[in-house]
Amino acid sequence: MKINADELQATVETINEKLHHAEKLSLNIFDNVMECLTIYTWPMLFSTHYQRALKRMLHFIETENQRYQAEGVYISDPVRSAFLFVSQLENIVGFG
Repeated sequence: MKINADELQATVETINEKLHHAEKLSLNIFDNVMECLTIYTWPMLFSTHYQRALKRMLHFIETENQRYQAEGVYISDPVRSAFLFVSQLENIVGFG
């Protein structure tokens, strides 16, 4: 089975959307305020919006990797590889 370019593009766009959602300032303000009010013990007691959003993104990537595994395509964790956005994937995989 060959990887469909539209499916791969949708995967990349979803990863970018999830990263954008994690970085959204308005959703992180609460965590920042709580960190200041609790002398930075808040993240030790509760996960932050950023952490929860990245966890959802990693779950999505694991699911997509199972889909693309038969074709030998593996999507690595963008946070571990320091890519906080994914682009130009079609050139890497031979699309375009």
